[in-house]
Amino acid sequence: MTGAWTVAGEVPAANRGLHQKDAMVRLDSGRVLLAGGTDLDWGAIAATAEFNPVTGAWETRGALNTGRRLHSLTLLRDGQVLAAGGIFGPWRYPTPPTATAELYDPGSGTWTPTTPMREARAVHTATLLPDGRVLVAGGECLRSPDTNGALRTAEIYDPEAKTWTPATPMTDARLGAEAAPLPDGRVLVVGGNLNIGGGYTCLAFCEIFDPRGGGTWTPTGTMTTPRAIHQLTPLPDGSVLATGGYCEGVMLGPVFDGHSLASAERYYPETGRWAPAESMPFGRGRHKAVPLPDGRVLVTGGTDEATQASGYASTIIYDPLARVWTGAGGLADGRASFAAVALADGRVLVGGGYSLITQTRSVLATVSEVFTP
Repeated sequence: MTGAWTVAGEVPAANRGLHQKDAMVRLDSGRVLLAGGTDLDWGAIAATAEFNPVTGAWETRGALNTGRRLHSLTLLRDGQVLAAGGIFGPWRYPTPPTATAELYDPGSGTWTPTTPMREARAVHTATLLPDGRVLVAGGECLRSPDTNGALRTAEIYDPEAKTWTPATPMTDARLGAEAAPLPDGRVLVVGGNLNIGGGYTCLAFCEIFDPRGGGTWTPTGTMTTPRAIHQLTPLPDGSVLATGGYCEGVMLGPVFDGHSLASAERYYPETGRWAPAESMPFGRGRHKAVPLPDGRVLVTGGTDEATQASGYASTIIYDPLARVWTGAGGLADGRASFAAVALADGRVLVGGGYSLITQTRSVLATVSEVFTP
């Protein structure tokens, strides 16, 4: 086992988040911003707080103007944070997303509305481009009074002009996908869900956005396994690691449910192909995968997709050079659908999420924890 976990301060407003960048981001100061998320009743929250990595304590900041969940948080080059889209208000179905966006000023600790997106969306990807603009792609929209649908559309936010402009649509509609910047400035978008009838199907299709020459999407290699609620992590050699998630019809394993994937795979931009990577010890989705300073990847928490009854305390580390997984100890509070971010000193902070969900009782993880490699 390598590394150690320590308990840090309690999060001021317990919450849970679903996808890669919907709750927490590291600021230029080294502090960490937590904004929005989901409460126990699946309602959107507006609470905002900052984590001080020196003291290990959280400090309340000004609330979002619009409470939101399944939104995106993106650190801009000027140090502000862009919150875009998401689902607002209490739980209901279908879930109407918002087009609103707002900017967080770390100096004042307050949010200011900015120009809304051209299209309301939630569970989308948001990626900072090399020129400082932000690419938002896909997500879920309200198709009719009683149905939600996945989006192909994409748009770009210009922080200087504070405007959104349409980008070329993706090849495939998708929600809950993951995105990662490539070394050459392009953006890889991977997997996700597509609405089918009253449910969802997982996607293996992947595509790349090239911001040069007006911006174009190009299909690239298909994953070995369709997956959603997975994680995507850039590696030092330029490849990208996809871990876990879920896929319909996976065989039942001896420990965890059969819908949660233990498999991992790596994308190589130079060939445009995926190759199998070493599988995790067991399947997990709704987890987090964070790069460590030495190039390894810390995978934390998660749950089984079939029951989603409890969050895992287990944490593991992938070494892309040795191509092995090793144990990294256990969390004090098992958790899933939480937030995680690398701190400036190489440690990793996790916060929020749920530890238990049953028909009679639900528990949100209130304490945050820090991993020291």
